[in-house]
Amino acid sequence: MPVPTREEQTAIVRYLDHVDRRIRRYIRSRQKLISLLNEQKQAIINKAVTRGLNPDVRLKPSGVDWLGDVPEHWQVCPLKHVAWFKSGAGFPVSEQGREEFSIPFYRVSDMNLPGNEKMMNHCSSTVSPDTARRLRAFVFPANTIIFPKVGGALLTNKRRILTRPSCIDNNLMGCVFRCGDLDYCLMLLECLDLGRLAKPGPVPAISEGEVRQVPIAFPPIDEQSRIAAYVTERTEAIEKATKVITEEIALMREYRTRLISDVVTGKLDVRALAAQLCDNPDEQDESDWIEDAGDDSHVNETEGTAEIPEGGGVPNPTDPACVQ
Repeated sequence: MPVPTREEQTAIVRYLDHVDRRIRRYIRSRQKLISLLNEQKQAIINKAVTRGLNPDVRLKPSGVDWLGDVPEHWQVCPLKHVAWFKSGAGFPVSEQGREEFSIPFYRVSDMNLPGNEKMMNHCSSTVSPDTARRLRAFVFPANTIIFPKVGGALLTNKRRILTRPSCIDNNLMGCVFRCGDLDYCLMLLECLDLGRLAKPGPVPAISEGEVRQVPIAFPPIDEQSRIAAYVTERTEAIEKATKVITEEIALMREYRTRLISDVVTGKLDVRALAAQLCDNPDEQDESDWIEDAGDDSHVNETEGTAEIPEGGGVPNPTDPACVQ
């Protein structure tokens, strides 16, 4: 294997370190933007789910701190009055990874698969009906809302909807509403901070009994549908913006990997670019460059649309203009 000279090695390290810093800062700025967009989306959901759409509606005290006053015609009750809950079952490693059977068996990690952002469309493991019975794994019906019930995943507030009868592992819990608009029910559960119910200890966890007792405000079904439609319309631009930015981050990570490979294998000569770098680069200059790159995508609250620049706004760290 050919080895570059010590001088070339130093130039390569210097250049890649410089570019890597810029890419990492760019990614952090985009991740911060995603967090802000998610906060805005959640604020829209929380207001609609706890107050409804009519600003002039008569309110009543809910008796629940996190709910505050709610429309007087809404039902305030524990979750168990409108839904039932059940935890998942143990899923031995020896049974995992098989895809030829008819029943999906979901784990927490499956919630992060592409295409599973809301509806659970993809799985990494399946089981047969006989295996489900042997494992004593309950088969949840389609439209069950699932969420983590233990560990750090509990604090992520993730909620997903099953698209077909499925099993879930013992790190997840399923919720089946007896009535109501499914999209509204999903938003309702997303508003609940189940992490505050977690038992004290090194590993946070919640039980079925604790979740059943959580108080909620439940509007009539026709009003639920109107609220769900309103929230979907108001948050569509935010979701599109988040998707674009997430794709940008993935492209930048892919580009960084390819760049490192090309530089260390000699396909790209960066000695001239490395020579242009200052011995003591001004960190403020780099910060300004990154902040500028992170400000080109935002949500216009007045118009309710996300403004995404053409081409995504992804910088090219190898551009000589960016090296200075």
